[in-house]
Amino acid sequence: NWIYEFSSIAQKRVNLAHENEANREYDKASHNYRMASRYFAIASYPNLKGDTLALQADTLSRSTYKQMFKVDNSLGYIKEETFKVDSKDVKGYLHLPSYNGVFPCVICVCNYEFGPTSFFRMYNNFFKKEKIAIFVVELPGTGECEKLTLSEHLSAVTESAIDHVKKLNNVDSSKIVLLGSRLAATSCLRASVLKRDDIKALCVVFPYIHSVFTDASLLKSFPLCLRSSLCNRLNLDASSWDTVIPQLKALSLKEQGLIGAGAKCYFDTYVGFARNSVVSKQDELLLSMTFEHLQIDEYENGVADITDKIMFDRICQFLKKQLCE
Repeated sequence: NWIYEFSSIAQKRVNLAHENEANREYDKASHNYRMASRYFAIASYPNLKGDTLALQADTLSRSTYKQMFKVDNSLGYIKEETFKVDSKDVKGYLHLPSYNGVFPCVICVCNYEFGPTSFFRMYNNFFKKEKIAIFVVELPGTGECEKLTLSEHLSAVTESAIDHVKKLNNVDSSKIVLLGSRLAATSCLRASVLKRDDIKALCVVFPYIHSVFTDASLLKSFPLCLRSSLCNRLNLDASSWDTVIPQLKALSLKEQGLIGAGAKCYFDTYVGFARNSVVSKQDELLLSMTFEHLQIDEYENGVADITDKIMFDRICQFLKKQLCE
């Protein structure tokens, strides 16, 4: 019912977009394609592997998203880029302010709660105006990376994405930034340490670092939907959560020896999170030991405050300083 109801709303928007195109009302058509894409994305949530109906909705979300750019050139341009990860073809979505020019690029990594269309607002309101390209990629086990299995090497896609965008004619290879939240932030952190010479800066929000993978009391507080989403990509059984918890330790960046010891990273790093959330005091210490130029914003009011102030204010200010000044 969830998928059907939201897909029905989305299809109505598609029909309106077709009417707009017939009447040459291209700005209205673009808006309706945008809304259709959002409703199809809601219908596909949480994008579990093996859910055929959700996959259909997700496919329609991506196609209507791309159609939005086709009818409205003011949005810039979107290109599907194919690259290899573990000998498998995956895709990312390159958003360009223009086909003419060479632009800084932010690699935006989607977590399992978001899809590749989730960065549009930030792209349209900030990146495009500042002449910054974005390359949107996903984590293993979802969307264009569905054929991959999540493992302790959870930065595989992000690392390969860095290598790929460095070769693109429209991207300034000296100005590549990583951006992600939650498990996608883990991927960004891991990739930034392993490929520290290839990136200009790093932005992460609510990053999963060490404690969230090793604190049994915290893991037992995870809601069922989050447990199912994570286990679905790890090929584990969420109904046996007590047996899953010890296996998650392998995802900890500290346990992997990548955070808290070894060579330091000297690029500018921004970390934002809410107090008493997934980032512990130990995690903060690990970050400070690893990243020399570290800016931390800790908020008191939870997720809503983080979304409003960080995603559309603090991060944009940080990125503008890194890429435009």
